[in-house]
Amino acid sequence: MKRFERTVIFITTILVSLMAMIMLISAGTGDITVKVNGKTIRFPDQSPVVQNERTLVPVRFVAEALGYDVIWNQADNSAVIDDGKIVLYIGTNTAKIDGKSVTLDVASTVIHNRTMVPLRVVAETLNCSVDWISETNTVLVNAKNNGRELSIYERLKQTGLFYDLKDNRDSEHTRFLVKKTLVKAGSNLTYTDPIKLGVGWWIEAPNIFDPSQYPEFDCGIVVADYNNAMRDQVADVFEILYLTGHNEVSALMMKTLRGEIWETYMEWFPASMGIKPGTAGCRYIDGREVNIGTDGNMHRLYMQVNTVGHVNPDKPKVLDETTVKGLTRDYQLGLWGDDLTDLGLK
Repeated sequence: MKRFERTVIFITTILVSLMAMIMLISAGTGDITVKVNGKTIRFPDQSPVVQNERTLVPVRFVAEALGYDVIWNQADNSAVIDDGKIVLYIGTNTAKIDGKSVTLDVASTVIHNRTMVPLRVVAETLNCSVDWISETNTVLVNAKNNGRELSIYERLKQTGLFYDLKDNRDSEHTRFLVKKTLVKAGSNLTYTDPIKLGVGWWIEAPNIFDPSQYPEFDCGIVVADYNNAMRDQVADVFEILYLTGHNEVSALMMKTLRGEIWETYMEWFPASMGIKPGTAGCRYIDGREVNIGTDGNMHRLYMQVNTVGHVNPDKPKVLDETTVKGLTRDYQLGLWGDDLTDLGLK
């Protein structure tokens, strides 16, 4: 009987191991695309896989695309990148980064004789930005230039999800990105106005202002149509801008739309209210400034995205609770009826 039980346990263990291996190999055949500096990396015999919500890639192809050598150290079963800047011990979640031992949240492994390592850890250690585009299962890796990230605008262009168009509204607006799936069929895509394309939101180019005068400016998101679909689409962009804080940014956007946040007095004063609609002021999430506000006609939201690490010297003026309630009420009275209904205020 005991012999039979041992046999059952042994067979069960083998089956569980085989199932785990099959799941891992199946994950490796998924359609995950990796782009390094805008160029798609080709993996000839082993595709990237996802483990514990982390993307693992064949280390050699990505590292070499960034200009770094990878050496296999047989003695301690490790992959050594950039002369020891990164040492990953295969089969464990142990690594050394800049000479310091760290514990990763996913282990490096070997699949089909390819050393698979966590992409984000490697890329960020090698001074790159990393973006996950869930809509297309794409990872964007871009090297920083003198410590400065490639602009969000340029990174979103790499996704292939947007048209990069010339803007003719005025001299300060040069280019904008608009989601391809939102553009009306048959629209003229040359020298145009985003509103004429029938879209409710778009992304302004980082050079909308003089780059030398506004070096902190990365890009801007303009929202001209408030509805649930728009909010979901813009929230998807927030996930790229703010890796861990996108839900908080989305909440700030909704509070601004509803007039719940009034932290900064503005220069423009509408005759009916005596003050411009409010803004979320200066918040810092994931090292990037959040600055959300509504324009003078109260029917367009604008979010300025600044570069990582930029600190705005202007501190927002926080109003007392009584004033906030009063301004919020006045703001809501200034909205159109459809806006009040759509925002759940009527």
